[in-house]
Amino acid sequence: MDKKGGFGAVKLYGNKVNRYLIDTQVFIWTIKEPEKLSKFAKKLISHPANLIYISYFSLLEIKLKNLSGKLDYPTNVLKLLGKLDMELIYPETKVLDTVKIYKPSNKDPYDNLLMATAINHNLEFITADKDILKTSANRLKTIAAS
Repeated sequence: MDKKGGFGAVKLYGNKVNRYLIDTQVFIWTIKEPEKLSKFAKKLISHPANLIYISYFSLLEIKLKNLSGKLDYPTNVLKLLGKLDMELIYPETKVLDTVKIYKPSNKDPYDNLLMATAINHNLEFITADKDILKTSANRLKTIAAS
């Protein structure tokens, strides 16, 4: 359970709180290049009533890309989560049990893990990835970030 009520139905002033998972690229843009995000995405991410989550799989992807020299990122990334008021979702067996290739043309393991995370936690998925945005999967709700 997180500080704002966990993954169940959360109420704030009688209204349902919106809950979003941001993908790896959206997280990087939020930290390093916020101008790449649409005004709508910035508003969703920064609105104090919205719950914003990032998956452990995104942090793993960032770390592995950093180790391979493909990406530079802040070493204090976990501290940034708190400052950005984001919650970390750790891997769960239910996500691993249900992950699949959601779109045959997109076999990226991180994309598919993140989609499975959004579906399993009933989160809207904020992404700039055109392949993910074009994916049609039961219970997958996407929002364009750029």
